[in-house]
Amino acid sequence: MASQLNYRVSSSALAMLMGVPQEDGLRFKSWHEGMVSANASGDQEALGVTFMDLMGYVQAWMEKTKAEPGGDDLMSALMEADIDGRPLTNEEIFGTFILLIVGGFETTADVTSATLAHLAEDHELREQLRANPKLITKAVGEFARVFAPTQATARTATRDVEIGGRTICAGERVLQMWASGSRDEDVFPDPDKCDIDRPGKTQLTSFGSGNHRCLGEGLARIEIRAILSTWLERIDTFKVDGNPERGTWPTQGWHSMPMSFTARS
Repeated sequence: MASQLNYRVSSSALAMLMGVPQEDGLRFKSWHEGMVSANASGDQEALGVTFMDLMGYVQAWMEKTKAEPGGDDLMSALMEADIDGRPLTNEEIFGTFILLIVGGFETTADVTSATLAHLAEDHELREQLRANPKLITKAVGEFARVFAPTQATARTATRDVEIGGRTICAGERVLQMWASGSRDEDVFPDPDKCDIDRPGKTQLTSFGSGNHRCLGEGLARIEIRAILSTWLERIDTFKVDGNPERGTWPTQGWHSMPMSFTARS
């Protein structure tokens, strides 16, 4: 189900945003999985092959956009943009596409899949959202908090700092556990509960803030809301079935999540 629904929506949205053919959208999934898997296993050769394949695709699309300027898609905007009076380099444009594929593809699909799995068990919340679909808009932040799609990211300390009684020195590598922060009991009472009426700070751990606020937040919210509202409108009962296959850490999604369901009459 995850691959047939959530990944297709994410890939279709990214293809539309980038201005590439819709049929190329599912190639993003292959590139994403290749990068995540190779990075997790330390297989630099496989990582290089995936990067070269993706780079060749982006370069070809850049040449096409250069020959046909004036489009209303992201590639056209990047090709025409400038920073302090200079155009973006090919490396900067390629880096933007890497960021979109790594940060904006599987993450949205993972939150949606985890939410549907939860709603399959939480009948009260499911019927609450079905009766009042407007609540889905408010609930997205809480779903992203509880079902954090990225469990952790690494950072390098730029200066000495003390956190929780521990001194971290400049230059030290730190594993930043989003999943732990999202369930910090000092910030979120009963943190393991999915509470769409929770007041306060779900925004900080679901989509970030300040300079680190997720640039794709708006698109992610639209995708998640569209999938959940359409699903609850058209599907009556549903449950996770078969043998779901989890994704590669540090993501928290599924490569596949079979579901059985009955359509609403």
